[in-house]
Amino acid sequence: MCIRDRYMGSCLGLTPLLAVKLSVFDWCISTFKISKDDKSFDLWTAVFGAFAGVCSVAVAYPADVVRRFMQVRGLDSSGIESKGLAGCVKGIYSMGGILRFYKGLSAALLKEIPSSAIMFMLNERMKKMLKVS
Repeated sequence: MCIRDRYMGSCLGLTPLLAVKLSVFDWCISTFKISKDDKSFDLWTAVFGAFAGVCSVAVAYPADVVRRFMQVRGLDSSGIESKGLAGCVKGIYSMGGILRFYKGLSAALLKEIPSSAIMFMLNERMKKMLKVS
C-alpha cells in the first residue's frame, strides 16, 4: 500500500464532511431567518449546528469507514484483501452490505452533535461580538 492511498482515504472523508456541514448550516440560517438580535439566536445556531453535524456525519461516515479499513489493513483478520480503494469498498460491502458502512455511526454522532453545536454557536457569537457579517 502506498502513501497516496492513505491520503486519498482521508481526503475522501474530510472534504464532504466539511462541505456538507457548512452548507447545511448556511442553508438553515438563510431559510429560517433568525435575527442576530433575537435572544434565542445562540440557541438556534446551536440547534442548526447540531443538525449540520448530523447531516455531515451521515454523508461522510462511509468514506471514514473505508479510510479506517485501508489504514489498518493487514493488522487484523477482517478478511479484506483489497487492492486500493475500490477493492476495499468491495470487501467491506461483502462483509455486511450497505449497513456495514454505517457500523459505529452512533458513537460518531455522540461526538459530532455537541461538537458542531458548540462550534457554530461560538462562531456566530464571536462574529456578533466583533461585528463581522
